[in-house]
Amino acid sequence: MPLPYKIALSLIVALVAALVGWLETQGPQPDLANIVYAIAGIMLFGLWVFPEAGGGKPARKK
Repeated sequence: MPLPYKIALSLIVALVAALVGWLETQGPQPDLANIVYAIAGIMLFGLWVFPEAGGGKPARKK
């Protein structure tokens, strides 16, 4: 995945997680916000650490 897409996706995930986490703190079970933050952190970790799958057929050797 190109770097600008990774950065944009990371910002979107972080902003959505912050918004949803804040909304969860306003409700009757504010501990759920920690789950939201943990899932967002795992998503961002996976996006940046693990490479994208190659996909497609391997090149044929002649």
